[in-house]
Amino acid sequence: MIDVDFNLSGLDFAPGLDIRGEFVTTYLGEGGVLPGHTPLLATLQVGELWYRRGEETSYVAVSFGFAEVQPDRVTILAQIAESAEDIDVTRAEEAEQRAKTRLGTPVLDMDFERARIAMLKSLTRLRVATRARNRG
Repeated sequence: MIDVDFNLSGLDFAPGLDIRGEFVTTYLGEGGVLPGHTPLLATLQVGELWYRRGEETSYVAVSFGFAEVQPDRVTILAQIAESAEDIDVTRAEEAEQRAKTRLGTPVLDMDFERARIAMLKSLTRLRVATRARNRG
């Protein structure tokens, strides 16, 4: 087992959560963590994080932060996090439509990167919520 500590804005997790595996999205790509993993420090991007405790898999949408991996411990520090159960699907769908509109009708002074990140966040939130619904 891996001892995991989460410091996620907006979510409360018990420190020292024992899990059997974890999956995170970093700037280097997507990766899984199992006991005995090589030490690693990675920056998180907009993406999903999931972890297993026993037979139960939990999903979290995260945006930005860091993951520190040690052979027997993972520490996740994220600026924004939303568990699948807390995602408002209607709000996420509305955010996706707003981002699509912004990206589809660019103007000279548009902040393209901000619109792209808004799109990624909304799609990630929808994917995480869908995975949790399909699980149960």
